[in-house]
Amino acid sequence: MPPKQLKEIQSGYRCLNYAIAEINISPDSIPNTIPAEYLKEWQAGDPDPYYKIQMIEYPILSNRINYQESFFKSFISKLKERPIPGSKAGHNMWWGARPETDFIMIGAKLESNGDGTGKVYFKNYIPPKGESGNNENFIIENKTDMVHYSLVSWPRTERYEDEEGNEITNAIESMKGERNDAVEYGLGGMKQTTNAGENEYNKGLNELNKLTINLPDLTDNKSKGEGNLTKEELLKKINTLRENGDLTLQEIAESMGLKNQVVKSEHTEALKIVNAIKKLGMENPIEDIKALKEIIESDKEAVLNARLDKEFGTNPDAEDKENYLRMHAGNQIANIKGKDLEEKIENVKKDSITIKFAKERADYNADVNTIGIVETTKKKVPVKTGRRIDKV
Repeated sequence: MPPKQLKEIQSGYRCLNYAIAEINISPDSIPNTIPAEYLKEWQAGDPDPYYKIQMIEYPILSNRINYQESFFKSFISKLKERPIPGSKAGHNMWWGARPETDFIMIGAKLESNGDGTGKVYFKNYIPPKGESGNNENFIIENKTDMVHYSLVSWPRTERYEDEEGNEITNAIESMKGERNDAVEYGLGGMKQTTNAGENEYNKGLNELNKLTINLPDLTDNKSKGEGNLTKEELLKKINTLRENGDLTLQEIAESMGLKNQVVKSEHTEALKIVNAIKKLGMENPIEDIKALKEIIESDKEAVLNARLDKEFGTNPDAEDKENYLRMHAGNQIANIKGKDLEEKIENVKKDSITIKFAKERADYNADVNTIGIVETTKKKVPVKTGRRIDKV
């Protein structure tokens, strides 16, 4: 049924799992399409390279998505730029995580029938050693037909409605994220040929099912009965979780490895301060602020010293002698300012050590240090008598 109406274009990561059927095919029949210098780098020191050949017939229907010839042309075109990686441990389902590379896709060939149908061949090189370790057993598993494979891609899709109102989705381009990982035997759902013999899986299925591959969308959860989610729908769900207090932006960023890129309120306030400082014409704010702080501390110390000198005299004193009273007060009143300074001065005046030093410095001949009582003798000569006091 020809499509009637284009509804939308979307994309999202999908995995193309397929079962393996064996066929005798020469690796030499599939060209190497990655840059020659890259292949030379990978095969350095490998006297007997092992190649795994895969073949898929298209178009492929899965989960109401038709993978078209243009999709596979786009997928294999990426090989002109770089190898496509694969992991023998399968997919890493965490967003943004990168599985270890144990083998690479190095070439491909597409045989078109000219009517939108055809076959596409993939050529994989499995080196003796991969990122996760020795590949000796993995190569034996491939030779003895124990391994299935799964293409990974972020495809561009078009949605249509046919004349009966049925929705049809076509995958027309591979945009990014191309991989080809090994998966557990039996997880595939189609007949696919390789260079290891021939076998068929899922017997009893009709011809359509034999051409069907399992394409689980990483943004949906079939086991919970949820349908495919578009990017917009997924973002709406995330925002709902955030509004309900079940998810924070920090948690989202941390899950993607971007926690240090989240701008918090303290960052915004810090930026305001920096901008305000720039308006003052400071070319190097940190150094300028350090210099200003030193000036402020110096001024504070000068004010403190002047106040202590006024109350307890200078050190050394006018006769160039040590003023123990001033030294004691300075030790007791350090780094104090404002109202606290005045209160501290009054308290220091009253302590016993201050009084002792004040007595020792007192001038016994000075009237200011004596409370006098004037008495009259028989000769009526005023005599100054009384008791000493020490006044700070």
